[in-house]
Amino acid sequence: KSATAIRQAVTMVIMVLMLSVPSLASEMPVLSFMQRIADSAIVANNNRSKIQIENIIQENVDIERIGNYSLGSYINKISFDKMDTYYDGVINFMSRYAAMKSKDYQIVDVKFSKPRYKGENSIIINSKVVLTSGAKYTIKWKLSYKNGRYKIRDASLFGFWLMPLQRRLFRSYVRQNNNDINALLVVLAQ
Repeated sequence: KSATAIRQAVTMVIMVLMLSVPSLASEMPVLSFMQRIADSAIVANNNRSKIQIENIIQENVDIERIGNYSLGSYINKISFDKMDTYYDGVINFMSRYAAMKSKDYQIVDVKFSKPRYKGENSIIINSKVVLTSGAKYTIKWKLSYKNGRYKIRDASLFGFWLMPLQRRLFRSYVRQNNNDINALLVVLAQ
């Protein structure tokens, strides 16, 4: 009888922990998600393939959130019928830059740490990236979980989050072009 009571108590504790701490209930799916991206990114990076990188970004990155944040109040200057063009341009910008830099950063391995959960839909995961040169970098990933899917929201390298950097670039470009949002759309599409 006491063994049954202990098993029931342990089962209850595990169930409560799994319900109250999302990391225990969903740690494997988020790590599998990130490892799948890392494996694909290593291949795309080593192939220096903009198209492969673009596909990874399009499938796994929260482009709408990043794109909206990157423009701030300028987002209201894009007409509704040009929003998809803008988001495609954001994907193009990110993948073009990654492909251009891939020759300098040949990745051989990526390892992920245990995810940390910040609120209901915010997940932070650190990764160690190893290059063919032997150099090692830590990248901090910020993910969200919505509509049954994980999406990358941001990444930090050397302590710099990429969304604010992209925001400064995009907003500066618009300002330098007399606040003409179409100038940005043109350059993003190139």
